[in-house]
Parts: sequence; C-alpha cells; structure tokens
Amino acid sequence: MIARQLLKAATTDKLVSCCTWNLSVKYGSTAKHKRISLFKKRAVFKTDLSKPSPTDLRYIDWKLDGVDEIKEGGISCKEGFPTAAKKNPKPVIDIPPGYNSIEVWDEVLEEVFSNSPYGRNVVQRSIMLFLLRNCPLNTNSHSESELSRTLQSFLDYLVEKPEALEVCQSSLWYYLKSCRENGQTHKVLPLLRLLKDKIKTWAPKFLEEIIQHDLKDDQDVVDYFVYMVSVSCDKYLKHEAISFLLRANKKEDAVKMMREQMEVNARNTNAINIQDKVLNTFLDTFSYSEDGDVWAENRDVVENFLLLMSQSYFVFKHHDSAAMVAEWFKRIPHENWAAKTFSAIQVRDGLCPVSGVKMIPSILSEKEHQLLKNASKKSLLNQNIQINRYAPAEFKPTKHWKWQSDSGTKDKDAKKFIELLLERGPFDLVIDGANVIHTYKTKDVAFKAIRRFVKDFRAKVKKDAKVVFMARDYSAGELNRAYPDFAQTIDQCYLNPRTEDDSYILYTAICSGRNCYVLSNDLFRNYKHFFSTHLTPTISLLFHKFQSSMQITFEAQLGGHLEVQFGSSVFPQVQQTDRTWHFPFQYLDGPRYGKVHILPRHYLCVYRKDLLPQSS
Repeated sequence: MIARQLLKAATTDKLVSCCTWNLSVKYGSTAKHKRISLFKKRAVFKTDLSKPSPTDLRYIDWKLDGVDEIKEGGISCKEGFPTAAKKNPKPVIDIPPGYNSIEVWDEVLEEVFSNSPYGRNVVQRSIMLFLLRNCPLNTNSHSESELSRTLQSFLDYLVEKPEALEVCQSSLWYYLKSCRENGQTHKVLPLLRLLKDKIKTWAPKFLEEIIQHDLKDDQDVVDYFVYMVSVSCDKYLKHEAISFLLRANKKEDAVKMMREQMEVNARNTNAINIQDKVLNTFLDTFSYSEDGDVWAENRDVVENFLLLMSQSYFVFKHHDSAAMVAEWFKRIPHENWAAKTFSAIQVRDGLCPVSGVKMIPSILSEKEHQLLKNASKKSLLNQNIQINRYAPAEFKPTKHWKWQSDSGTKDKDAKKFIELLLERGPFDLVIDGANVIHTYKTKDVAFKAIRRFVKDFRAKVKKDAKVVFMARDYSAGELNRAYPDFAQTIDQCYLNPRTEDDSYILYTAICSGRNCYVLSNDLFRNYKHFFSTHLTPTISLLFHKFQSSMQITFEAQLGGHLEVQFGSSVFPQVQQTDRTWHFPFQYLDGPRYGKVHILPRHYLCVYRKDLLPQSS
C-alpha cells in the first residue's frame, strides 16, 4: 500500500484561517499481483482554473498511480483496482488550520478510519508529508504560519498519543530527513529526548537517519542510541553506527561494537564485511599523534583490532581495504614501514616471498584433523539422524555402534549413508552433486562435466582414487542411464531433499582422512553456523582451514567443462610477527562474491625494512 498526497487548498490567503485543508490518500494494485500500477499522469490540484506558481503553497505536482481522470469532485480509477478503491476513490482528510489539540487530531483520524480502508501508519505518514511539503523548514517566513503551527501540533500528537506513537516512526523519519536536508538539525535533539523513553524498539531505517545528525552534544541521547543499535540485527546499520560513534568521540563504544560485529561475521561468513568508510574512519581516529600517551593508546587499539583479525578468519574484500591498513603503518615516523602484494602461487617452502617469514599452512595437522572429525560427527548427529553418540569415527563396525531403527525419511537416509561408509569408504574425492547440477541447470551437461573432471583427477592426483557422488534422490538412476560405464567406476549416495546434505558430504570427506577432497562451490553456511553456535571458535577456524586446503571450487564452462581451482598451501589468515603483518584480500568483487566459496589467493605484506634481512 502506498500513499499519495493530493492537496485541495484555499484559493486566497484570506480564506486560510476559516477553511480546512483536504488531503487525499489513495492506493491501487493489480487484481492478480497486488502491485502498484504507475500511469505517470501528472496533475495540479487547485480550486480555480488558474495555474498557481511553483512557490505557491497551494501548488502540488505528483505522479499518480492508477488515475484515469481527475475531476473537481474527485478521481476515477482505472479498471482492475480493488472494489474498495472504486467505491471510495477519494477519501479526504480534513485538517483544521492552526495548532490542533490531541482531541482534534483524534477526530480527524477517526473520520478517515471510518470511511476508508487505510491504517493509522499510512494516514499519519500522509499527513506528515503534506505538512512538510507545504511548510518548508528552511525558511523563517512560515515560522508563525498556520501550517507551521499545525505541523508542530501534529508532532506533539505523535509523541503524546500512545496509539499514534506505536506507528510513528515512518512519519518521524520524513520529519528528521527534512530537518537534515534543510539545515534544521537543532530541531532533532528536543524530539529525540522526548522519544527515547517512549519507544522501546526503533526501526533500522529510523536509526540510520538519526546517525546522519550531529548528536554528540547530548550524552543521554547518544547512550540510548548506542543501546538501540546494539540490539538491532541490521549489520549495515551497525557499520554506520560505528562511524557515528567515532565522529562523536565515543571511542570505547565504537571499538566494542566493531569487535562484536567482527566476531559475529567471522563465525558465519567467508569474510568479515567491514565497510571501507568505517575502516577509514577507524584508522583516522586512532592514527599517529605527537602526544606520546595518546599515540600509545591509539596504537594499542589498532594492533589489538588487527590481532583480533588474526584469531578468526578475516579476509579483506579487496586490495584497497588492506592498503588502508598499510597506509596507517606508513604514517608512523621513524619506523620505515613498507608494503608489497604477492600471490599464494609465489610462496615457496611456506615462506613469504617479500619478508621471508614462515606463512601459516592450510593443511590440517593430525591433532587438528581429529578435532574437526569429532566436530563433524556432532554436526551429523545434530541433524536428527538416528545414530547414537557412539557412532564410529572410522568406517568400520565397533561394539559401541548400533543402529536405532525408525521409519522416518532421515532414518532411512542415515542408514543408507552409514552402510555406504562402512562398506565402501574411506574416499579420496566427494562430489557435491546437487551443487554441480544446480550450477549447470541441466543434469546431462553436469554429468558430462563430472565425468571429465573425475577422469582428470585420476590422471593428475591419484590414479585409483575412490570417488563418491552424493546428490538428491530425484537424480538417482539418471547418471547410470547417461553414462553407465562411468557410473560403475564411482560410488553413489542419494538423499531425500528434506535431508540436510551438507553434514553428510562433509562428514564423508573429513572422516575419510586428511587427503580427501570435496568438489563444491557451497559456502556451507549452516555448517559454520553450527560450529560457531554450539562449539568453539577454534573448531570454526579449523573448518576454514579444511576449506582452504581440500575444497575444490569450479566455474561451469560451455560444453560440459569444469574450470577448477584446488586449495592453497597457505591459509588466508591475518598473520603478525614483530616486524611483519600479512593481510589476505580478494581481487574478485562481482556477482559471485558472497554466493560461492572463493579462496583468497593474494596477500599484502606490511613490513619494516630496517628489521628485515638485507637480502629482502
């Protein structure tokens, strides 16, 4: 539902004090899709036939939706509009001029509610837009006008009337926006002081508008604003809030919110998304200072912030973000910092080609692999699979393992899955069939690409590699019909669409050993979420290492070809020594970013030239 405000004003200034302003609200939708139909017909509403000037308060010019003909008595609707709109095409709000009491506003809105299908939110927003349009906030000539007094009374009504307050945020958003655009931000603080004790939950859009105003002079409002943002789930709002707090010199709150946001994002995504403007404001706020005490504190904040990155899976989205950090180091006098980029392919024997420092390997150690294997088992059990907690870690029967029979779909899938592992595992390659088929859209081409890839894998990686193809059960039999000879050379496991297949695929790969690969573009977000929610950050980090080394990603090519990329020997993690920092970053920033697993393969080495060996 969208409101449109149409003005039917008085013809002369002399009549203003004794007439009412009529505000029309109209909505429309198509019969089938209930979407707005725009006919882009423009109209000037007035009581006489003379066209008012654009500066006249009686002038209003709107693009109307669904308007067939505009008449003196109302408007007629196009065919296809709801019956309610045809019966009542022009509900009118009669607004008395001057300062109106709460009782008067109640009467105005009650008349609308009794004669139209519109809710309080739409009506209040329409009135606010009407008053703002006809009472510009950037001029003093209307400070004592009837419209100005009406606007103030309407603001008071929204704040004081409980029913109006519940749905006031969209109306007040337009008011705050108008204040900001017209240089009247001084009017915002008094309003927010009234609202902060009355509104329990603020909409992200409303908070985003507050951020644009300079509120640092009112500590109570800032503190309340920080609290409201902290309980919001909107990550982009929190990014804006961090910049706001830094501008307001609320450094502790800004750093705390930034840290919390990093921890949340690092657990659930491939990279922590920190906007460039937030990072730039943060680094400028805590930049080098001639004051020794201030500089010591600033350096401690930034370096602890970077160390936090090194304790999680942090990847800069592109080179410019990492370069901002490098510039922060370069601005430190007498320390001779420099920066240089390199790619993972340039790493030899695990050493940085720029500084010679040992890089973090992506291959899991035996201990790390065992920890991840146990975590993978817990994730599998979490999917309501009827396997008790003594399910075998290796693929062989033990006296501790037993099958708990159940007639459910997941029970059947789990039974079939365990039997496959016990009889045919461990494997060297696990193919996420659903992911490959989804990428190609057609199964025949996907099967052709898989066959070619397995042939190349056995030729270049392991000659007698054991391969398992895991997909949904609606694909069962199709691979055998398309390529029967090839189907006999691999194992197949088909799961019900209602079954969470990520846990099956990753359990198979991880428990098959340290050298089992996974062919998939999947981000495995559900898997990461389980690790971060139910287990420890260490386990989540180990899974990122597994992805970095053993997940094979691909791009679909014409003719049933897969352009694949194997993992890297270097783990893309922020790394620090006494003389170097290494920051991984992406070069890819397109439609695939954030939708498929893309391994960062570039690094920015920030190093002190005076502390490195002369050969460097």
